Amino acid sequence: MIKVKRVFVTGGTGFLGKPLVKLLEKNGYQLLLLARSPEKYHSLLNAKKTKLVRGDLSNFKVWSRVVSEFKPDLAIHLAWQGIPDFSYEVCSRNLKYGLDLFEFLARIGCKSVITAGSSWEYGLAAGRVREDAPVRPSNALAATKDALHNLGCEIAKANGQNFIWLRPFSIYGPGHRKTSLVLHLVGRYKAGEPVKVDNPSVGNDFVYVQDAAEAITTIIDQCRTSGHQVFNIGHGKLVGVAEVANIVYGKKVLNVESPKGFYADISHIKKLGWHPRTSITEGIKKTMLLEGYI
Repeated sequence: MIKVKRVFVTGGTGFLGKPLVKLLEKNGYQLLLLARSPEKYHSLLNAKKTKLVRGDLSNFKVWSRVVSEFKPDLAIHLAWQGIPDFSYEVCSRNLKYGLDLFEFLARIGCKSVITAGSSWEYGLAAGRVREDAPVRPSNALAATKDALHNLGCEIAKANGQNFIWLRPFSIYGPGHRKTSLVLHLVGRYKAGEPVKVDNPSVGNDFVYVQDAAEAITTIIDQCRTSGHQVFNIGHGKLVGVAEVANIVYGKKVLNVESPKGFYADISHIKKLGWHPRTSITEGIKKTMLLEGYI
């Protein structure tokens, strides 16, 4: 990676973007965030470090001049419109938006790009999964992310850019969608309702949102390899849905069996000095506290 001073961020006002921006401000970067409603976020940001430009991925011409004049060294692309609608129509639009963005960044001389993919790219894997494991997309989102990864890599290669692809696993924490697993369970617990999950035997690799944000800043600060790289971002442990429910309810409400699923091999990013600091129990308690449930 080249020395970075100016960073352009899409999705910087979202679930993962908010804690990431706070860390980038703390680390001294000059930031430009793309936001649909900048007025909602001015008071939350360091005005000396961070500027906002109004727009979204669909109205590229509205904000492209501002980004060009900002001259970013690095772009972090987290935005994905339409969540949680992962239909073909929505995904195909996001693919176009992402490729337009990559081509634009190459034209203005941005030397490095970090983009969020998805652990879903691994498909129906099992056990621990490394970044070089086969990619087997099984839905529109995963297929779209895989296409964006491959085509973005080609754009970067043709223009001498660094291209880093992230595969986050199940990020959770305060500010996530109420329909996400942890907040769904927390909401039912607070309402005095019994636990309700579709498949308690399934497991996920749950990583707390602050830890995920720190993973990205570690890559920016510590990665010295140029070119193309892929990083898993997870806790490196498979945790069953039943265990999550028991933590939320503070007692045994579901039988905990050996969960089925896959989890991240995080040895690659650990070499840069990052490791997840928040256990699933601590992370759920933090989430419940910061969401006002305890």
